[in-house]
Amino acid sequence: RRVISNYLTKMEKCVRSIVLFAKSIPGFSGLDINTQVELIKSSRSEFAILTSYPTVDLELGVTIGLCGFWTCKYESEKIGTDEAIKDYMKFADALQKLDLTYEEVVLLKAVSVMTT
Repeated sequence: RRVISNYLTKMEKCVRSIVLFAKSIPGFSGLDINTQVELIKSSRSEFAILTSYPTVDLELGVTIGLCGFWTCKYESEKIGTDEAIKDYMKFADALQKLDLTYEEVVLLKAVSVMTT
């Protein structure tokens, strides 16, 4: 029960984070509210990946999960298929190798919100 409550609290924090970020994008608040909602809903996966990719260690097969604890890929497979988790970890590793600056990550997040 406590784990689920903690998870839901973290999910709420993630949603608030996306909304606050989106509202900070010039022009976003001027869009129709339905368009804003659709853009936020459509971009949450990309936003989550761009937020969490630095925590992935492909070699060890671990990442920091939503609840803030280290999670191995085998535990992560409970929420996704083995192939999807492997693809996510490979993609996160590729993003890490790009050595993006903070500003570049922010720009990618903004593009993902506005174009999804």
